[in-house]
Amino acid sequence: MHNKPVNFKEGFMEVILSFFTQVFLVLSLIGFGFQFSQILKIDKNEIAGEKQVLIWALLGFLYITFFVTALNFFLPVPPIFSGTVLTIGLILFFVKFKELEKHFNIKLFKAFLLILVLMNILYLSYGFKAFDTGAYHIQSVKWVSESITPLGLANLMGNLGYTSLSFSGLAVTDFILFITDKPLFILYPALFSLFFACIYVPRKRL
Repeated sequence: MHNKPVNFKEGFMEVILSFFTQVFLVLSLIGFGFQFSQILKIDKNEIAGEKQVLIWALLGFLYITFFVTALNFFLPVPPIFSGTVLTIGLILFFVKFKELEKHFNIKLFKAFLLILVLMNILYLSYGFKAFDTGAYHIQSVKWVSESITPLGLANLMGNLGYTSLSFSGLAVTDFILFITDKPLFILYPALFSLFFACIYVPRKRL
């Protein structure tokens, strides 16, 4: 069972919106991850080259995901809060840019943007067709955004109770909920694009 195909005009506007928010998101995650690696005293020279940028982005995602998961037991995580958190990450990125630019160079950034464009074109032609996305993924993300953690959901439906931390992460990274009123799951294309860029750029130099 699948969701209906994406309306082209609506999908195109969502792709444009998601593209710019994905760039914003990745820079923010790198900023958080770099700061977190300094707190943990991780030697940034242990992992050479562009791969370090991917590690920072993943660390940033883990950092804000655990923070939001703990916070959601007491407070909802509305889009305005998510936007504020990610803005702090973006500020950290630019404050620390002098230390970051050795790894996050212009070639990597261009490759990331190109792959991200291709990812978004795939969305425009494919859309969200997985049944689970419409069945409970979207609702799980919106619960984090709109209410505190609802207890006892597994008594109603197992799928609702046995969810993952990724939904908390998606709630804080999908801060454009206040515009679209639905999550666009911008995190995964953004991280996959960065992953492929971090592989492509070093191989091109060989």
